[in-house]
Amino acid sequence: MRMIILLAVLISISSCRNSQHINQFVYSKVGKDIVISEEHFEDHQIRRIDSLCNISNFIITTTVHDNACTSCYFSMLKDMDVVIDSCECGIGCVVFIKNEIEEYASLQQQYDLCHVLFIYDPDDYYSKDNRLEKYTADYRTFLIDANRIIQLVGSPITNPSILKLYIKYAEENRK
Repeated sequence: MRMIILLAVLISISSCRNSQHINQFVYSKVGKDIVISEEHFEDHQIRRIDSLCNISNFIITTTVHDNACTSCYFSMLKDMDVVIDSCECGIGCVVFIKNEIEEYASLQQQYDLCHVLFIYDPDDYYSKDNRLEKYTADYRTFLIDANRIIQLVGSPITNPSILKLYIKYAEENRK
């Protein structure tokens, strides 16, 4: 089953100009740990991530697009959050942000995001520690399990097909 899902992700991204490079990237990441270093993040941030991992079967980890329209991004996050809430598949989301956290905290309340946790990361350690700097946000987005092992690659925030794939995977692999 895991190979079928991996192939589906690969097929969905094979139209990329650098598809061979992206395919290699996906194969190199699936099954590996996502690094959230205690050296770069504060204890309370790591505890919040661990807490989310304990109550969710799977976590989506991502970064905010550098050039993303904040309200557009939150609208997409809200759409994803509503779908996750309706299916009760046990997925949470951690978004690493470079911008000031206050703006995101107020928007999180405004959009009523239940399954999304924002972590302030002004130095982009999430991307650096996981060697993701040269990839777009779509390829800096993963579905990880409670042990921080990457299961799937792709952005369910911007791609509804990837969200369906994540949900299907989560439902088939519940604790």
